[in-house]
Amino acid sequence: MKTLILACFIISLSTSSAQNFNLFETDNSKFVSIKTLNENQKLRIIETVIITNDTLVKLKDKISEEDLKYMCACFKNDTITKIYRNMAFTRKVEGYSNSETSQWTSNIIVYFDSKFSKKIKKEFKAFFKPVEKINNLNIFYTNRPNKANYHIKVSDTIIKNHKNDEDILDETQPFSRITYNLISDNNHKYYAGKIFIDVKNISDKTLIIKKLKQLFFNSLGHFQLSYFSISANSLTKENYTNSLRISETDIALLKLHYFKIHHNSFSLKDFLKLENELKNTCTYD
Repeated sequence: MKTLILACFIISLSTSSAQNFNLFETDNSKFVSIKTLNENQKLRIIETVIITNDTLVKLKDKISEEDLKYMCACFKNDTITKIYRNMAFTRKVEGYSNSETSQWTSNIIVYFDSKFSKKIKKEFKAFFKPVEKINNLNIFYTNRPNKANYHIKVSDTIIKNHKNDEDILDETQPFSRITYNLISDNNHKYYAGKIFIDVKNISDKTLIIKKLKQLFFNSLGHFQLSYFSISANSLTKENYTNSLRISETDIALLKLHYFKIHHNSFSLKDFLKLENELKNTCTYD
């Protein structure tokens, strides 16, 4: 078993106006006199106000040892971070560039259309149960549609098939006969969503639960399918092999996506900067 060692550290991130991301984001509005600070505290200055005979400053919060340990664990696997960069930021789809991450900040309360069988609902819930252990991501279920902010519904209209890698219309393609819609604020934070699936026109009914799993996972961060070679039972694979439990790979990807809630926009540039900072901070043996 690998043991995590936390090195002594001071992370110094840019506070220029061009850099939105700040690992030490704070809601603390209190200013203090610069005369009261030691040299290490001065490194945490994020805002300055000059007054007569003094300078008042606001400090960025220190990250706790527990939070740092969790982040180090999320970022320790280079393969996972590479897959994450690909599915969360880089690839353009139909003119859309996912240049910033999108997150759920509200609880996700799921309601299943009554047209779904108990078997499908039970398998879906069991599959995503390990997600309960992920920080900053909360999924619940309800039998009351007016209490839900995420509805999984059987579509009343035809949803088209998509082409596979061989340019052939194929119902096994993850986005064939199924679609989802998400509602977000102007800061890339989701607060409502719906999945629609065209059950009637899916010939192979065993694909229903498989598609629901993949699209729901995808909607947790508006992820894109990954083309890196990873386990066949990862939901990020186009040819995902249906499994009874979510894979360790997918859990690791969600932990990376939700290691913290970003109060400001979080771009690929921010991610790479943070990844580099953590490599210089976290050590493993």
